[in-house]
Amino acid sequence: EIVDASGCLVLPGAIDVHTHIFGAVAADTRSALLGGTTAMLAFVDAEPGERPVEAARRTIADELPTAYADVALHTVIWEPQSYRRGDMRDVHALGVGSVKLWLAYIELGIQADDDVAFAVMQEAAELGMVVLAHCENGRVVDVLTRELVAAGELGLGSLPRSRPIALEAECVHRFLVMADMAGA
Repeated sequence: EIVDASGCLVLPGAIDVHTHIFGAVAADTRSALLGGTTAMLAFVDAEPGERPVEAARRTIADELPTAYADVALHTVIWEPQSYRRGDMRDVHALGVGSVKLWLAYIELGIQADDDVAFAVMQEAAELGMVVLAHCENGRVVDVLTRELVAAGELGLGSLPRSRPIALEAECVHRFLVMADMAGA
């Protein structure tokens, strides 16, 4: 069949590298296909206490079979205090090629301090994995947020004051310096 695409922009399938589809894989991947996205990378959610490799295995077994599009995985260090050397090796052996770190949200227990972030980067670099990060200086954001809450400043206008762009820039710089030192 020949389709006249005159005046149209024709693209092969799009790739979405930042998705949160788990829990609704079939519906989300069907919706993505309707919009022209044929492949995606999705962040693996973990249960409390679940190792990254256990979360990836569960996701591959329980959720990916219902996908209508191609889905690859980003592992996530959800419990940085539990990270141990070998976690990246284990997920990499399953075909996972990237890992996400949170450098903020200390109040949620997901913030990786520099020692953990650096250790993850070192192991990931040895394996050729990509390291992603949510970059904000989480400790200073936490102090600013607590100060605003104590002052009763709880409105939407207080959000940019609790998370100034300079704290993101500082964290991006720090992340890149650590990545360079880790060989990432």
